[in-house]
Amino acid sequence: VLMNVISWNCRGANSRGFSVLIKDISREYESSLIFLIETHADASATDRVIDRLGFDKSFVVNARGHSGGLWCLWKASCWNVEIISSGVQYVHMKLDGNCKQSGP
Repeated sequence: VLMNVISWNCRGANSRGFSVLIKDISREYESSLIFLIETHADASATDRVIDRLGFDKSFVVNARGHSGGLWCLWKASCWNVEIISSGVQYVHMKLDGNCKQSGP
């Protein structure tokens, strides 16, 4: 089973059009897990932005000031995710893909 994962140093998750762009990228590449780096989103806006992205699970390391921010977003129907540890510059996780193959 092929599962696409996207990791992107994106910056500016609060900007206009960000949610639409992430949804389009996810749909185009049929990705069920996206890791966004340097989101620069305010902690107060993070939940609001993530809610619009179409993933039902997430883990966030909030930005500090004008630097950092790590978001891991996934679809629970495709991934079992165990967060082992995290810091301002990393997320250590165990991933178990469980998507069912579609088609022949």
